[in-house]
Amino acid sequence: INYDITSAPVHLDPYQSPSAFVQGRVMHVYSQLVRRDPAVECGQFCDKIVPDLAESWKVSPDGKEFTFNLRKGVKWHNVPPLNGRELTSADIKFSVERWKTEPLNTWNFWFKDLVAVETPDKYTAVLKFSQPQAELLEDLSLDRMWIVPQEVVASDSNVRQRAIGTGP
Repeated sequence: INYDITSAPVHLDPYQSPSAFVQGRVMHVYSQLVRRDPAVECGQFCDKIVPDLAESWKVSPDGKEFTFNLRKGVKWHNVPPLNGRELTSADIKFSVERWKTEPLNTWNFWFKDLVAVETPDKYTAVLKFSQPQAELLEDLSLDRMWIVPQEVVASDSNVRQRAIGTGP
């Protein structure tokens, strides 16, 4: 994907702008649960979904429940207020719930049928839906559903001014 990097983005909150100016920058900071395999050239929609923050996942037979097992030892960048703390399932829960409720998010319809995000332990996040979600993994892999830190979002919407992630 080519992004114009000669123009400055209006802000850095990936949930509040579909702009390539925003997405093209935050993709170098944030991570996702799953991603498309960059080694597979398959056009806009790729069938090869690979782990990113989730090391594995399981889909219930009815397609309404997705259990993500997170990689252990993933750290947020070592800057305040996160100071290199470990990413946990609570971060996934926060990000998914924010994704669903953020009024400026043009993709929040992905989670319109979400009824709960459960965190049975530090490394497991369970997304529960009222309807089967045949395209969820594909949607999550499209360089949009970034996992963002609650501490930065809560600090006067500072996520618009700076990006602190778990990515490169």
